[in-house]
Amino acid sequence: MRGKKTIVEDPLFPSYLFINIDQMDGNFSRIRSTRGINDFIRFGGQIATVPDKLIEQLKSLCHVLNDLDVDTQSLFKNGDEIEITKGAFKGATAIFACEDGLERSMLLLKVLNQEKSISFPNKDIKRA
Repeated sequence: MRGKKTIVEDPLFPSYLFINIDQMDGNFSRIRSTRGINDFIRFGGQIATVPDKLIEQLKSLCHVLNDLDVDTQSLFKNGDEIEITKGAFKGATAIFACEDGLERSMLLLKVLNQEKSISFPNKDIKRA
């Protein structure tokens, strides 16, 4: 379509994967052997790092740009105490384990005296 402007959305960081690993461990073979992973970005032989604050800003930006129904001001960290605000477990507290996609989180919830890992929508949880 000549002369007609169109808006095209492209990924901000195509083919990049941001991970949080202990660089002192040095055992990156599982990551390198993952399909689609070529190598780490390096500067002078050192694996490049991105400050945690920048990662949090990028996460917030992704939530805003994708119009996700989530409180981007209080992204959770591993070990945070979380309150479930909706559903069968409303009022229960759990421990944040990890993100489960952009709109869900995995929580450790005590059920029948056993900790279970259960996925909850981010809009249904808040920091306790």
